[in-house]
Amino acid sequence: MIRYLFLVAFIFNGYESVAEARKSYKAHVHGHATLGISVEKPTILAAELVVDSASIYGFEYAPVKPEDKKKQKEGLDKLKGSALELFKFDSSLGCKLTSATVTVIQESKPKKKVYGYSRRKAKLSSGEHSEVKASYSFSCKKPLKGTKLGFGFSKQFKGIQELKVIPLGKSDKTQIIENDVGAVEL
Repeated sequence: MIRYLFLVAFIFNGYESVAEARKSYKAHVHGHATLGISVEKPTILAAELVVDSASIYGFEYAPVKPEDKKKQKEGLDKLKGSALELFKFDSSLGCKLTSATVTVIQESKPKKKVYGYSRRKAKLSSGEHSEVKASYSFSCKKPLKGTKLGFGFSKQFKGIQELKVIPLGKSDKTQIIENDVGAVEL
């Protein structure tokens, strides 16, 4: 079935290769973020967030205008600087942010043919797609095992309604957190 969908996308959208069609088929969903978390040592948590850039600063194209560059910078700075508001540790654990990196992954959509009523008047169109990848490391004074981790992503970024949390390690049970309601056991 998947092969059939890629073939249909390939034929009707004018992609140059099946790989190009497959790549565009895996588009992200706005408002949905994915968060991988891992307890690296008893008191250290590592996390990696991937989210569409529109949910962080309002658009996906590469900023050119000064106001767009400002919006992007503010969104990325907030994502990096508000880590302890995004990750809600029990205050008795004494957790601190030890590192945070934020990267924008800018990807141009492949040009595709758009046909109107006449195939002779084919036009080319293109668009842009970008995601934000944020990596965090936290160090706590007490062990994390058996504690709960809450989230504040939706409160800080109105564009994020759903957070898919993927714990890596012993408990690989994926959880969906909607509008910051719920917690993950570490």
